[in-house]
Amino acid sequence: MAAAQPSFATIRLVTRLAVPCTLDGALAGRRERDFLDALILMAVVQANVGPIMRDPALQRAYAGADEPPPDELRRPVSVNAVAHSLRLPYETVRRRIARLAAAGACEASAAGIIVPARELATPEHTLALMAVWDQIRRLYLVLRDHGLIDEMLSRSEGELWVANAAEPPLRAVIRVASDYLLRTIDSITRHLGGMIPGIIWFAILRANTEDLPATDGGGATPSLADFIADSRRRPVSVVEIARRLGAPHETVRRYVAGLVADGLCRRVRGGLIVPADVLARPAAVKVMRHNFADLQRMFTGFARLGVLADWDRQAPTRRAGAA
Repeated sequence: MAAAQPSFATIRLVTRLAVPCTLDGALAGRRERDFLDALILMAVVQANVGPIMRDPALQRAYAGADEPPPDELRRPVSVNAVAHSLRLPYETVRRRIARLAAAGACEASAAGIIVPARELATPEHTLALMAVWDQIRRLYLVLRDHGLIDEMLSRSEGELWVANAAEPPLRAVIRVASDYLLRTIDSITRHLGGMIPGIIWFAILRANTEDLPATDGGGATPSLADFIADSRRRPVSVVEIARRLGAPHETVRRYVAGLVADGLCRRVRGGLIVPADVLARPAAVKVMRHNFADLQRMFTGFARLGVLADWDRQAPTRRAGAA
């Protein structure tokens, strides 16, 4: 049975609840790197494992935490392809990849760029994957317990993963999640005209709304009157955004000035907000709808891997407001 058509209140609320998971997931493996290096490496890894994601047998074979796909199965990707996928200048990506390769984070050859299995098998990287797994699991449980998952996907998807397997399909889940993260970042980048301003804008939006109740999605339509009032959005400073992103203060300050000048965020007492009138614009509404569809795709992928059924068994449903 197909999922019901969601109201825009559901789309808005699901998108808001997913913002922290999206940002934290995208930046989870950065270690001491800045967020742009982390996103470039994610894009390289995701391009490398493209053939594995298209082959269910390989997805299963290299699903566990201790099973990174070997280098010979990784498809090298060109600098140009990475730059195109992230909508970044070629020279920016070339320079950063050269620096990352010199540090051993990736390998460059005539065939292209790969992030080798040895980098993806380190304890630090595995811990980062586990952190993303936990963030996604928490997001799923929140959406489920508020009845939102029922509006997102059909429960009739067949499972590829054996329920209660000794080792959960950690890497397979992260590959599906990374596809969602990169799609979301691309959508924001197109909306904001660049990746760096897009990530900063997304971080401001996250800080403004992360303390709002998980049940508050606003009204049922995408009209301005149905969005949460600006007075309820918590302002955030440039210093705080720079700290969260691990980015230089001056870089964030410069891009924030551009976002303010373009009317995409606003300075108020206490810091910055992304106001309701910006979120109610047709372009932003389109981003939310696309994000909802991409979340549906991600959770459908998880259902096919069997992890949603496993998460349900581990944490039985507790409907919001239940005794």
